[in-house]
Amino acid sequence: RAEVLAEFDETMTAREAVLRELRASNPGPVMSPLGTMMPLDDMLAMRVFDTWVHEQDIRVAVGDPGHLGTAAAHAAAQRMRGALGFIWAKKVDAPLGATLQVTVTGPGLTFTDTVLRAEDGKGRPTGTIPEPTVVLTMTFPDFVALACGRGPADVDVAGDEELGARALARFNIAP
Repeated sequence: RAEVLAEFDETMTAREAVLRELRASNPGPVMSPLGTMMPLDDMLAMRVFDTWVHEQDIRVAVGDPGHLGTAAAHAAAQRMRGALGFIWAKKVDAPLGATLQVTVTGPGLTFTDTVLRAEDGKGRPTGTIPEPTVVLTMTFPDFVALACGRGPADVDVAGDEELGARALARFNIAP
């Protein structure tokens, strides 16, 4: 165990130095794991998301929940939260003017996001509104399970039941 951890620490220190040098050199677009060019910061955010989600997969499998409020959890959540407009407008194909409110109750992270299917057809973040078309309320682990296709998730659905069911069925953003 000590030998593996020492090698891990050594590797992490070396990789951090390489990434700092790469970032300082301002490389422009870099090759992503998906084979497309993207800005370095976007690619690194995607890798943090992937790594954190797979850590959660392992934690769920061994019954050891954790790391739900870490910097990596926040970064992963930002990626998932950023996809809510796409889910609502494109995947669910909600009607123009329809709103989706997602409330996450913890543990680790708590937040409420609302998106609107705008007149241009896109899903856009909006402020809190009094009567959203659909309200989904869940824990943070359930939000992760739903967004990453790792169901089942325990979600309270309020409002338009048919649109709510469609949102749940199409919530996965992970490849």
